[in-house]
Amino acid sequence: MRCRIVVIGGLLIASAGWTQGYRLERDRVSVTSDQLQAWKFPQGSLSFGSEGVRPHLVRSKLNAALDAGTFVRSDGSAGGIRNAGTSAAQAAQIIDGQEDTFWEPDLTAPLKDWWVEIDMGRAVWAKKIVVKFAGEKEGDPFLQFRVLTSNGQPAFSQSKALNYLVVGRSEGLNQTQRVFEFDLEPTVETEPGLTGDVIQFVQIVATASSLGQAEEISPARWDSLSAADRGEVLYFRREASGYERQVDQAEYQGLADPARRGAVKYYRRERPRLAEVEVWTVGDNISLGALGRGGKIQGYGGLGAEVLTVDGDYNTLWSAQVGLPTNGADPATIVVQDPERNLFFDLATWYWVDRVLVVYSRSSYTRFFMPFPSYAVTLSDGTVAPDGSLVYTHLSGRRLGDQQGVVGSNVFVEDNRFALTKARYLRLDYRVIVAATWLNSDLCELQLYGSGFLPQVSLASPLIELGRNPRILSQIDWDADLPPGTGVQVRTRTGNQVEQEVRYFTKTGVEVGQAEYRKLLSFQRGDTLVATIPGSDWSNWSQFYPQPGAAITSPSPRRYALIRVELLSDDPDQGVTLRGLDLHLKEPLASQVLGEITPQQIERSGEPETFTLFLKPDFQANSLGFDQVLVELPPSAEAEVVEVALGQEDELVAGRGRVYRQNEIEVVRSGADSLWIQIPEKVQAQELLALRFSGRLYLASNAFAASVGLGGEGERVWQRVDAGEATPLVKGIGMMVQTPFEGRLLGAVEVSPNPFTPNGDGINDTVELVFPVFKVLGSKSLVLEVYGFDGTLVQRQEKAVAHAAGLQRLSWDGRDREGRLLPPGMYICRVGLRVDDERGDQPLTAKIIASVY
Repeated sequence: MRCRIVVIGGLLIASAGWTQGYRLERDRVSVTSDQLQAWKFPQGSLSFGSEGVRPHLVRSKLNAALDAGTFVRSDGSAGGIRNAGTSAAQAAQIIDGQEDTFWEPDLTAPLKDWWVEIDMGRAVWAKKIVVKFAGEKEGDPFLQFRVLTSNGQPAFSQSKALNYLVVGRSEGLNQTQRVFEFDLEPTVETEPGLTGDVIQFVQIVATASSLGQAEEISPARWDSLSAADRGEVLYFRREASGYERQVDQAEYQGLADPARRGAVKYYRRERPRLAEVEVWTVGDNISLGALGRGGKIQGYGGLGAEVLTVDGDYNTLWSAQVGLPTNGADPATIVVQDPERNLFFDLATWYWVDRVLVVYSRSSYTRFFMPFPSYAVTLSDGTVAPDGSLVYTHLSGRRLGDQQGVVGSNVFVEDNRFALTKARYLRLDYRVIVAATWLNSDLCELQLYGSGFLPQVSLASPLIELGRNPRILSQIDWDADLPPGTGVQVRTRTGNQVEQEVRYFTKTGVEVGQAEYRKLLSFQRGDTLVATIPGSDWSNWSQFYPQPGAAITSPSPRRYALIRVELLSDDPDQGVTLRGLDLHLKEPLASQVLGEITPQQIERSGEPETFTLFLKPDFQANSLGFDQVLVELPPSAEAEVVEVALGQEDELVAGRGRVYRQNEIEVVRSGADSLWIQIPEKVQAQELLALRFSGRLYLASNAFAASVGLGGEGERVWQRVDAGEATPLVKGIGMMVQTPFEGRLLGAVEVSPNPFTPNGDGINDTVELVFPVFKVLGSKSLVLEVYGFDGTLVQRQEKAVAHAAGLQRLSWDGRDREGRLLPPGMYICRVGLRVDDERGDQPLTAKIIASVY
């Protein structure tokens, strides 16, 4: 058993050998694009370069030979050059993307050894193979050659040799053509019009050579060549008929009559040099590596063989039951358990997908093994339905019209095409049918294709230690290029405590519980990871910060932090470039400030109430203290400071503390979102601060938040207040105030002036209707409807508000919907909210208003 120690946040694992992932400086945590490589993100989802980090670009056309070596099988072997009959050390140069490098067979080796074999490292859907030979001045093409491909199946049962098929060959004796293209066609039954083939191996085999007679040259040029490049010299005897017959050099030189001496031909030696072999495919197969990225694939029964459909190996498969035999019974009486089944695939991150290739095993095709009788391809981007399930979109399918499916289909590659769709999850839905025999489908490859920059990539930092002592996280910055349609989202999480967690894995990398791990035999046990994870005092993730330079809302001062970043794009052709991030740090004003509010339960919403917020600071020797308090109010709440008192608990109870009245306190800002005050002294002692303020609340649950501050504009430091038990003087804990949930959504409407005079003189030209809204969270539309006494609707207005709860205002200028001034008279005005209610009920209240002029 091997044990590795890693530091993670939640489920974030930092692999061995990675850098720390950040640099702690005196006043900040700095993260460069290079250090982002140490963060947790789905493997292969990002590209790192000198300009920064970008989402991975999925290609719709790909030379699979170039990156063959990056695909590593479970046994540790990788793609690339599998073998060569001669000059094996040079063979890798035919897949290096460089046309000025080459593989040259050993000219002393027999022609049968002039071959080279390429392993793509995975099964690819290849459309074309391009063979390129060295340039005219650098070498010769093969005089004759063949191109063979294999999907990896053995030549015959138990054979270690692969079954190769000839897919192309040169025509005649070639000495000039240097680029050859061979289009591939399916070698198994496919849908009509589908081109290409599933292959993994390619062989280039020379079948003829000119050896020492590559090119006839002049004697002078022959003399100038090196001994290795000099080809043959041929001698010819001229017969009486004029015909020239080739003879050897001795016979030629023995001819006494010069007239009998014919031509002497000089040749350059052949230099057969293969420069590049390109295997052009339909693009990046997104399925490959998904499990290593943290994804998963699971079929009915969850027996584990489903992973073989995305392993890039044509010769491994998952066999799914698709037909149940009648055994002579009436099919109508056969009950199939869970007839609607599926294969679920989590890609671990988001992609633009437009193609799903379903490849079945041809070798197992019998009357008992066949393709799916029917199936549907559905994709999801992770949107969740009200019941918690993923929302899927049906995009493609086969034989869905016949509920019983089609028995006997012999199409072994099915290409499902659809519009480019953002997706993370795929579900292949299929139905088990009742048939004459037991039926299984052997699915050997499930390949997904698309194009463009990944639409969404998540990065999570390792655990960031801010120093031996807690620090204030003041603001966060990031540096990024954001083309149209792209964005960056950043959020944080903080805490003081960390814990250790042990995780257990089988030899195959599957995580199991401790009890199950102990039951495994020694050869079945894999690594155990001792991980450092956030403790129980950590905050939840903050909301996403609106822009660089935003104030950090996670609690601080704290010793540790985590950062999560989302790189987003709505356009496949555009990708974010992220260059780095900075967390700005400040020394703490106090080691901790606890906050608690009273009362925590009030009887009526919208009525004036006096609240007291108690703050209990805890100071260390290096604490700076504070002289400002910022209270963040619940949505649409109102607040006005009454007084601030400082002292010990018994002093405040007895009224002996230092009390600052309203006229002694500087109110920096007071509005619908916050109350910010400057108190006359700096708080540095271990005593209680009581801030009394009056206000009105409109929600059922009202969460207050607070910060303490020190300093002026440009140098101000804020420290979050932790909700907790600040004093025993308060019943309850924290900064939440509840109001009764029962009651109306709308309060009484006040009308002013009534009557009103819309005559254009600038006095009382409009009537204003003011009314409170209770318990309604979020944004809504306010509605004003005006009716004549005959019931005719003469005016209707809607006004969107960010927070519906609170005191709202609507006005009317006495005109109808066409802008015409209505005649004087009595009108019925209804005001309220437009809400989504299937019953059609809308919270509205009416007032009679008089228009006089």
